[in-house]
Amino acid sequence: MTRNKTLETILVLVLALMVFYRTTNNSYFFLSAMILGFIGLFIPSLAEKVHVVWMKLAEGLGFVTSKIILTLIFFIILVPISFLFKAFGKNSVQTKAGNNSYFKERNFTYTPESLDNVW
Repeated sequence: MTRNKTLETILVLVLALMVFYRTTNNSYFFLSAMILGFIGLFIPSLAEKVHVVWMKLAEGLGFVTSKIILTLIFFIILVPISFLFKAFGKNSVQTKAGNNSYFKERNFTYTPESLDNVW
C-alpha cells in the first residue's frame, strides 16, 4: 500500500467529517476530524490500518449496493416491460403455436466459405 493512497483516504474522511460538522454544528465531528488528520500526518502505521478498514467497508458497501441497484432496475424497469409485452400479446421468442421447442430446423450444407467471417 502506498503512503499516497493512505493519505488520500484520510483526507476524504477528514473532509467528510468537516462537512458533517458544518451541517450539524456537532463539535464531535470536528474533534474526530482533527484526531483523524493528526493520525494521518504523524502516525503512518495507524493511518494505514484506518485505510484498510475503510477499503474493506467500501468493498462491502459496493457489494451490497450493486445488488440493491440491480434488483431495483429489474423490478422497476424489466418486470413492467415484461407485463406490457404479455398484455399486448407480443411473443419475442418466435415459436409457432403448438410447438414446445425453440429449435428451428435448418437444411444447409456448409462449405469452406461458410466459415469465413462467422460473426
